Amino acid sequence: MSNEEARQIRFEGGHVHGKQAEYVMLEQVLLHGSYLIESHLYAPRFTDIRLTACSLANTVLEKLIAHRCELSDCQLVGLNAVESHFANVHFRDCDLQLSGFRFCSFKSVIFERCNLQRANFQAADLTGVRFIKCD
Repeated sequence: MSNEEARQIRFEGGHVHGKQAEYVMLEQVLLHGSYLIESHLYAPRFTDIRLTACSLANTVLEKLIAHRCELSDCQLVGLNAVESHFANVHFRDCDLQLSGFRFCSFKSVIFERCNLQRANFQAADLTGVRFIKCD
């Protein structure tokens, strides 16, 4: 599946496992209690989205562009966001163990009370990141 768009929606629940897609765009979207597990999205674009109590465990978001996003209380263990760009993104109370942010750029990004044990930030530009009470 390619070129999927979702705009100005609120979505609660829903489980997706093993999805592969290209150029998915989410804009002004609120997701609560949703699961996108072990999926691979190539070049997704997330703008003005909020995820609460969601899981993206073991999901690949390759070349993600995330702008003005908030992720709260999310299960992101094993998330792989290689070569992604994050701007004005806030991760709060998220489990990011074993996540991969290799070759990513971060501008005005906050990780607050997140578990970042064994997360990989190889060659990432962390100059725009604040880590607040993270493990």
